[in-house]
Amino acid sequence: MAQKRVCPRDTSPLNEIHYETEKVDHCPQCGGLWCDGDELVKVVQSREQKFGEQEHQDINAVEAAAKAQTLVRDTTSEMMCIVCNKPMTRSNYSYNSGIMIDRCPDGHGVWMDRDEIERIQIFVERWEKERSRVEKNYGILLKLGAAQATSGYNRAVREGKESALKGSAILRLLDKLRWRR
Repeated sequence: MAQKRVCPRDTSPLNEIHYETEKVDHCPQCGGLWCDGDELVKVVQSREQKFGEQEHQDINAVEAAAKAQTLVRDTTSEMMCIVCNKPMTRSNYSYNSGIMIDRCPDGHGVWMDRDEIERIQIFVERWEKERSRVEKNYGILLKLGAAQATSGYNRAVREGKESALKGSAILRLLDKLRWRR
């Protein structure tokens, strides 16, 4: 029999609940959620939960305040993974959301405090809408920039300067553009 999981915040027993398409662990005391492995990705992609305009506005206000506090990336977490009991790593979800989550360094899962999963979903929805607007308004420029970056990269490789590009902004941009195809 598997050992009962406990909340990394307050050690209360966690209850398994259905959230969107996944079974996640919920703390009835603090309202936090634990998502194993890739459950958070699946929740964000499922789109079962619908959020209204007021919820988007509420999240915008919270996000703006949180971003001001999370510009400095503090990777220390006082919490331990509920699977392996190793210290988790604290990080800003999607690098700039202002939503600080705690991840197991071995990939066992993610801990989110009360309402953070909803904030993540709204953040992703908003940026997906923004992406389509940006692609519509700036798609030609983005394609031109990608073509120029690719051409410059290929030229540098031909000239034997690939090592000089490692870690460069051009290489990171190319990696992101290739990822979206």
